[in-house]
Amino acid sequence: MPLDLPDRIVFVVGKGGTGKTTAACAMALASADAGFPTHLLSTDPAHSIGDVLDDPRDLRTPLASRCTPRLTIEAFDPHAFGRALFAPAVPALSLLVEQGTWLDADDARAFLDLSLPGINEVMAALRIAELSETLDGRLVIDTAPTGHALRLFDAAAVLASWIAALDAMAEKADAVASAFAGRTVSHPARAIIQDWQARMHSFERALASAGFVVATREGTVVAAETGRLIAELNGRGLRHRATIVTGPGQPVENQSAVPLLDDPRGCDGLRDWWLAVNSADSTRPAAPALPANVHRTTAVRHWLQAEAPDLMLFAGKGGVGKSTCAAAVALLSARTAPTRLLSADPAGSLSEVLGTPVTSVPGVVNGVTAAQIDAAADFARLRDAYGSAVADIFTRLGIGGTGNLDQRVLQAIWGMAPPGLDEVMAVVRLMEEVAPGRRVILDTAPTGHFLNLLAIPGSGLDWTHALLRVLLNYRAATVLEGAARDVLTLARRLRAFRQALTDPGRTGVFLVTLDEPVVWNETRRLHESLILANIPVAALILNRTDAGPARGLPPLNPMPRIIRAPFHAAPVGTDRLLDFINGWEFLEL
Repeated sequence: MPLDLPDRIVFVVGKGGTGKTTAACAMALASADAGFPTHLLSTDPAHSIGDVLDDPRDLRTPLASRCTPRLTIEAFDPHAFGRALFAPAVPALSLLVEQGTWLDADDARAFLDLSLPGINEVMAALRIAELSETLDGRLVIDTAPTGHALRLFDAAAVLASWIAALDAMAEKADAVASAFAGRTVSHPARAIIQDWQARMHSFERALASAGFVVATREGTVVAAETGRLIAELNGRGLRHRATIVTGPGQPVENQSAVPLLDDPRGCDGLRDWWLAVNSADSTRPAAPALPANVHRTTAVRHWLQAEAPDLMLFAGKGGVGKSTCAAAVALLSARTAPTRLLSADPAGSLSEVLGTPVTSVPGVVNGVTAAQIDAAADFARLRDAYGSAVADIFTRLGIGGTGNLDQRVLQAIWGMAPPGLDEVMAVVRLMEEVAPGRRVILDTAPTGHFLNLLAIPGSGLDWTHALLRVLLNYRAATVLEGAARDVLTLARRLRAFRQALTDPGRTGVFLVTLDEPVVWNETRRLHESLILANIPVAALILNRTDAGPARGLPPLNPMPRIIRAPFHAAPVGTDRLLDFINGWEFLEL
């Protein structure tokens, strides 16, 4: 059983909707009940530990659980942590950027503000490193869904890129200062760089010593993603200790089975859930119910084909059927208009949903052009092109001496790009494909990272402007021949995407949800965030929902169109997806 693991640090990982947060909360509570001081840390931007623990308090500050004082719970706030961590370092780092890049003081501070704080996975890695060094007890980590959990495990590489960029600046600043002083001078930011290196190594040690528990459930799509996740863990040399399978099925080696229980929340519910591990009495619960006072109409298919926006973003908590709904709509749309279906989820499932391989190279599936966005590869190509352009500039100019240090700075500075810029770069290319009569349907990452993606165009645009100022200070006329042109193109795409996001005539978000309290609470928070950002919500899809007694879920404000997508066993492959969407109906309260 996972609780018997010898590891002091335990990561709970898995696809969204597999019971990952429930497993992490139950495991942490069981650990504390057994007498171990335990810290439960959620690194998912769309925190659900408060919902699962039935604790409405603001958990961004670590608090003792109401279940037992031996359990501390924390919904990690990367932005607050980043501000606290970097605030004391900003003066020395600003001076370093100013002296190491030819930026003035204001531009140097602006560049740091855009580049450093707020990278969720990196900040989470630094928090885990901190707890691993100071915590007297067990650390249980509820991670983001698969794709971004893997980014967390690779955070040391991002830290290394920051360190390389700052080290290049420090070498340039030291060389200039030493030449003026007539002696060797070391920049005060060197101490900060060394501190970050120590934190990076601490996180690497934490990963190497940790145990990893995978949460999963039945289903073709889930099984495929779980298999890839376990392979990724093994490929990184991380210890996959156990798998918790929720739902029907007999446990096999290295697995524990948990029956499907109705709404396992709160202290008692989680204790019952943990006791149910390895139970053989696994039964499927009744299909979820509709809200009260519903009137059905049958105009969904006409509206999707004739009136829905040209750019449709499917969003929601992991595991709600977001990819399935996006694929079904794409297949329906392709009957009347050229349609492209793309996945921006790092752990995309379009291959499993469509029943055919979907890669980064667009391919046609029953009239739909489908592709999995490879953000890392797209970003790497632009970064490499930028680096080659910078190298060519310095070669043609024949600059040596400290100019070689300038070249290192310009090439390394790309490693300080703001959080998520690689993902949004891949998405903004969509704007070149969206046109009247031609649709793009985007299957997004789960809630927290989807909201981060929507925020990136603004910070990314500011960062491109800061980078352009760096380039302009380095012999502008020549640099603008190549490297800056790429940055200008990126800036234009970011601006177009930011404008399109708030245009209801062009863009609409489809919120996919389930009639379950934890899922609905996250959907409500996502809806509120979109309304505050003035991003249009085209519809809410209440998935896997058949008629029955109402749970009485509260309405959203304002209430969007509601579509009922009935329960459909394994809607995998184009025929089943079309059969699935043929059962969709509008619901009117």
